[in-house]
Amino acid sequence: MKNHFLLLSITIIALLTLSSCTGKMIHEADDGKLFEYAIGSTFQIQLKGDPQEGFMWKTVGVNNSVVLQKGEPVVETPEETGNDYGTYTFTFETRGAGNEVLRMIYYDKNAEDPKPEKEFEIRVTSGTMGRIEE
Repeated sequence: MKNHFLLLSITIIALLTLSSCTGKMIHEADDGKLFEYAIGSTFQIQLKGDPQEGFMWKTVGVNNSVVLQKGEPVVETPEETGNDYGTYTFTFETRGAGNEVLRMIYYDKNAEDPKPEKEFEIRVTSGTMGRIEE
C-alpha cells in the first residue's frame, strides 16, 4: 500500500511539472502560431531588439483573465547576448480558460508619436479540456 501511494505521488508531481511549462522558448519565427496550455502554465517569449537605441517591446491589449504577464521583461544588450542584437524575454502565465491573441509591438520609446516598427502575435488557448473554440 505504501509503495502504491509513493508511486501515485511521484506520478502526480511529474504530471504537474510537465504541464506547467512548455520546454520551448517562443521566438519571432513563431509569429502567428497557436500555442495550447493547461491553466496555470508558464511560458516565455524572447524577441530581438536594440535597447541601447531606445527601442523596446511591450505587450498590448491582453486579457489578464486568460493570460497574465509576470513582471517586467528581462532585457539584455548585444554585449550581454554575445550577438549583434539584444533580447527582451517576457514571462506569461495562463490564468483561466479561454482564447487570447497575445500581441506585442516594438517601438522607439523616445519618439514623440511612437509607431510600431515591428509587431509580433501568437494565439494562446488555455484550458485543460483541449482546444476551446470561439
